Order: sequence, then structure tokens, then C-alpha cells
Amino acid sequence: MAALAGATSRIGLVATASTSYIEPFNLARLLMSVDHISKGRAGWNIVTTRDLSGNPTRNFGAEEHLEHSFPDFQKHHPVIVRDNPTLRELYSMLTGAFSRDELVGTPDKIANTLERWFREEATDGFMLMAPSLPDGLEDFVDLVVPILQSRGLVRSEYEGDTFIQRA
Repeated sequence: MAALAGATSRIGLVATASTSYIEPFNLARLLMSVDHISKGRAGWNIVTTRDLSGNPTRNFGAEEHLEHSFPDFQKHHPVIVRDNPTLRELYSMLTGAFSRDELVGTPDKIANTLERWFREEATDGFMLMAPSLPDGLEDFVDLVVPILQSRGLVRSEYEGDTFIQRA
């Protein structure tokens, strides 16, 4: 990220980093260094690691994975049990990823869904993962973003150089 910070001046640099294997204080120090080098353009997507395969544990030289407790998970995210789940549904259950039919369709349909979630305060931002790169990302940027911009939901210009100044 430090190399990207030196090679760019207008993009934000956000790292996804897990606190399961690296202490939050140490991660914060690393990212604050990047924030300093980038003049305020660094961000941190904080996650914990779910280890279904044993690979993350081995990657960090640990012998066993520290399981996380999510006592309120069922209360906030009901699980629907089905007799014949699809491969996509199984993957979603195992990885914590999800896909919504509401985010599949025409650019207008996708923009309508994102706008509804934003206006109903279901979210204050989105972290999107295109199904294919670069095509999926280009489709979103070229087809959905202009609709959201016309509705005043996405800016076309940003003032300031840091995340905080642009918020």
C-alpha cells in the first residue's frame, strides 16, 4: 500500500486486515504509517478470520484457530434451513458471503435497491465485489454509478485530499 500511496494522489487505499492473527494495535500502527505516507488516504476494513480449511492458521504459524463467539448472530441474521440448498447457498453459509437477487438485474433495478437501502438507513455505504473483473466492475461504474449520481447519491467530484475531508 505504501508503494501505491507514492504512485497515486487521488485514490483511497483501503486494506482488509484480520485481527484474528495480528494484534489490532500492530495493524493500526502499520496502517497509520500508510495513512501518513498517503497524506490521509488510507482506510482499514477490519475483519476477523473464519477458518474452515486450516489454511489461515497455518499461514500465520499457529497450531489452532481461535474461534470467535457470535452470541447474537442468530438473533440478527436468521438462518433459513432448506432441504436442497444450491451450491451458491452452501458457499454463502460456509463463508459468510452473500448474494442478493435484488442486486442482479438491470442498472435501474440495482440502483433502486441501493437507493432504497441507503434512504431507509439500512446502510451508509457499500463494499461491492464484482462477479467478474474487469467486466463486472466496468459495468457497475459505467451503468449504475451514473444513475446514482443523477439521484444525488454518488458524487462526481470530491473536494479535499483525505478521506475525512471527502466525507
